[in-house]
Amino acid sequence: MPVRNRRLILLPEAGRDVQAALHFTRERWGARQRSKYRSLLYDAMRGLIAYPELGPARDDLFPGCRSLPTGQHTVYYRITDAEIVVVRVLHRHQDAGELIRP
Repeated sequence: MPVRNRRLILLPEAGRDVQAALHFTRERWGARQRSKYRSLLYDAMRGLIAYPELGPARDDLFPGCRSLPTGQHTVYYRITDAEIVVVRVLHRHQDAGELIRP
């Protein structure tokens, strides 16, 4: 049976998380590293379309939550029939339990 085509959706907070990470990366390590890190993050998120259950379940955060460590960040997402919904993209030192609201 073929894999259902899902769309990748970033919620506004997740989009702001990514932009903040990329801004920090550029300020700290330059434009070239920012470009590499952007590719790493987006390639990982796009990979979830083909392998949505790649990240382990994190029902402790909210029902249906999954997480995917990527570089220094973790992508928190949920799977629907039509979409992979990225809820947040947090640095590994950020407290997901405090920052993720279902």
